[in-house]
Amino acid sequence: MKWVAFFSHTGNEIAHISNRLGRWPDLVITNQSKETSASYIIKENTLLFNSIKKPTVSDYHDMIKPFSDEQLIVTLHGWMRVIPADICNSYNIYNLHPGLITKYPELKGKDPQDRISEAQKYVGCVIHHVSPEVDSGEIISEYSVLKPTTRSHIIRILKDMAGNMWYNILKYKLC
Repeated sequence: MKWVAFFSHTGNEIAHISNRLGRWPDLVITNQSKETSASYIIKENTLLFNSIKKPTVSDYHDMIKPFSDEQLIVTLHGWMRVIPADICNSYNIYNLHPGLITKYPELKGKDPQDRISEAQKYVGCVIHHVSPEVDSGEIISEYSVLKPTTRSHIIRILKDMAGNMWYNILKYKLC
């Protein structure tokens, strides 16, 4: 199975997961500058593609095209773009959301960890299929814990949880 990973921030999550898996994506796509992402011109045979800031449907197909005839999994790691419907329907795309949207749908969208309220008793992450509507695809995996008392602890818990969830899904799908 081929693996294509998208990121808009640092790519640290991809590096962490890849090191745990002992396997790097076949293609990493970012919309960061080459200077920002240069440290992720990664290991082994991974290709790095720097996308334009707002790719079109055609751009997405062109980026993924080298692998589109093979079994393929696409993962989003802080990819800050809405994926067009045609792309969602053409590829097997997964996203991890660091907000427990199954229990607190108001956490859908950008930076849910910044919108956790006192009333919410749990924090968690979900991995879902990507659909045209933001954070609304079929839930593949979900994990939650009682909410820690400090913001820094919440962030650390969500980061660790996300890494473990990605590892478990990708280990099954890729290895």
